Amino acid sequence: MIAEELKKQIRPIDLAVLAGQKRQSPRTGFVHLYPNEESTDTIPLYENFCYALALFRQKTAESVTQGKELLAKLLSFQSLEGHFPVYLHDFPRCYDVHMSLKIAPIFVYLLRLFPAILGDLKPKIECALAKALSKLPEKPPFENRYRACVGLPLFPVDTTEFSPADWTEWLITAQLSGET
Repeated sequence: MIAEELKKQIRPIDLAVLAGQKRQSPRTGFVHLYPNEESTDTIPLYENFCYALALFRQKTAESVTQGKELLAKLLSFQSLEGHFPVYLHDFPRCYDVHMSLKIAPIFVYLLRLFPAILGDLKPKIECALAKALSKLPEKPPFENRYRACVGLPLFPVDTTEFSPADWTEWLITAQLSGET
């Protein structure tokens, strides 16, 4: 009985925030990935943007303030062309030209769900989103991501041979476009 009550009290967003806090470095304030003991300074930008969105979605004053601080730091790692590096230490080199389209839904959700509390970050996020969407993507899965971000209908997709990673990207795109 008590276990059931506890399960009802823990929201998925709280679990996401706890996972981010567990991986957050007190030294840098960023979420770090630790693939092995020798490499403790790996800072993935996508996961940090996801953590910032989770902080906003927790909807407490403390978490929103922390999310704003994290976003302000992360936005400075966008290149002039609108790209983001996969890892912070790669900046200014951006090897994955689609990373900005992976991050763009986070910007869209922040602007949709939290426009009133973004404050001075709102124009910066709008600018980052505009830069991220300034070039049409080269790969078909990201054509639909681009279309979802700009509000266009999606192209039909054959999902029969999707990998788990393809499904993840497709579900994000479909949800963003309202097709789920």
